[in-house]
Amino acid sequence: MAAARPNVIRVSADLAGLRVAALELFEGAMLEEQSAPALRRAPLGEDRDRVLERTAPARSLSPGYYERVAYLLSLEQELGLGLMTRPSELLASELDGLFAVKSARSEFEREHPACPGCGALNQKFAATCRACRRELRESSGGRR
Repeated sequence: MAAARPNVIRVSADLAGLRVAALELFEGAMLEEQSAPALRRAPLGEDRDRVLERTAPARSLSPGYYERVAYLLSLEQELGLGLMTRPSELLASELDGLFAVKSARSEFEREHPACPGCGALNQKFAATCRACRRELRESSGGRR
């Protein structure tokens, strides 16, 4: 048996880290969508990647976490399409990771509810939709 290497994290077993990485990826995807108008207005010679770098949120974990979450999102999509039908085909670390991603998505959706009119994601306490300007809060009580 090989000796354990110090300071090596098994990303697939770090469910809290995977959850953070998933949240950061969801936030980044939303910000990328929101920055699309800025990309269209960017000077002609400016590199699209440079504009995205300026608007993208900073990542707090090593790249392996985001790669693992991307894999789990792909796996989730395959399961949703029925391409994988037997749970016995999944490893325990994959199942745990899928639950971490699901938990992160639920938190993200609570923090960024979709507008009932156009479906755009908004901040939890936004008064109006950022895309269609529809009023999001009811005038009585301030709740959605």
